[in-house]
Amino acid sequence: MESTSPVQPRWLRIVITACAGFFMFALFIAAAFQPSIRLLHVLQAIIYVAVIALTRRNSAWGFGAGCFIGAFWLYISIRGAAQPLWLLLTGRLFRADLALELLATLAHLCLLVACVAGFWRLARVPRSWLPFLAGGSLTIAYFLLIVFATAPPYSVYLVRKALGI
Repeated sequence: MESTSPVQPRWLRIVITACAGFFMFALFIAAAFQPSIRLLHVLQAIIYVAVIALTRRNSAWGFGAGCFIGAFWLYISIRGAAQPLWLLLTGRLFRADLALELLATLAHLCLLVACVAGFWRLARVPRSWLPFLAGGSLTIAYFLLIVFATAPPYSVYLVRKALGI
């Protein structure tokens, strides 16, 4: 659903595209080194392509998807990998995969902030909250579906651990 509000500021389009694009790049790099997650990462990249396409159309669906996936990824990163990320930040441990994960987490934080800012401009449009919440909820449902359907057991374990199930 496209809104009738004005075009988003240029900085917003750039930040959303750059953050989603960086995460797709991180997915590609990770999949290059771990063949067991290639299908998962291809399916996961669809989320970010959709976020870019929908937010460029000023769609509450896209802003919802970007906000929810950004917040969900931050939550999973903090819950599932807090200790290794802390060791990386303090300089006591360096692993390239953790550095990439940290950068991907920062990209999700920026994506979340940009999507909140974009939606904030749409929130004045009547009935924009419903597609925002629907887009975000469907994105998380899709993400969980592809994780449980295609991810190797250790990835499923990390998601289950982060969710407390």
